[in-house]
Amino acid sequence: QLHTHIALAHYFPLLPNMSKSKALSPTKSKDINGPVLPPKPYTEYTIFFRLERTHILQSSGIIDEEVVASLNPNHEDALEFPRPAKYQDLCLPPYWYSSKHKAAIEKKRKHRKREGRMDLKTLSKTVSASWRNADRELKDYCKKLAMAELNRYNAECEAIMEEHESQTAASEEHR
Repeated sequence: QLHTHIALAHYFPLLPNMSKSKALSPTKSKDINGPVLPPKPYTEYTIFFRLERTHILQSSGIIDEEVVASLNPNHEDALEFPRPAKYQDLCLPPYWYSSKHKAAIEKKRKHRKREGRMDLKTLSKTVSASWRNADRELKDYCKKLAMAELNRYNAECEAIMEEHESQTAASEEHR
């Protein structure tokens, strides 16, 4: 992580009145000097959490209207399919494992208690216990999705940084 911060220091120099941590944070890059980076990819555990949460909800008979509306019967994703046996029959939106896709399609959630749903503390305990007991196949599946998203994110960030550098160099030549 230290190498990442050193590399990012080149792209996000310290400005007057800016803390070092703020300058090095790529998620805080919406300031005037830096490019806007895509959302960071999900980790293996976050992908598992989303998958297991959906499994818990749907096994209790709850299916989100947003998920049903976003279903595409023609969607085929070689990365996502085949899913582990426990999750074969889940209704999930296309690219459910992508933080970039989620940011693009999901609206800000209304905060309201829904009937029949467990609270976050109980859900977190249930999912973390499931993660500890998950078999190798399931963890490998989550890792495969996480690594693919991380590779996509790194390639996209690299392209954005190169574009930003070329624009910065071009603007300095015009001075």
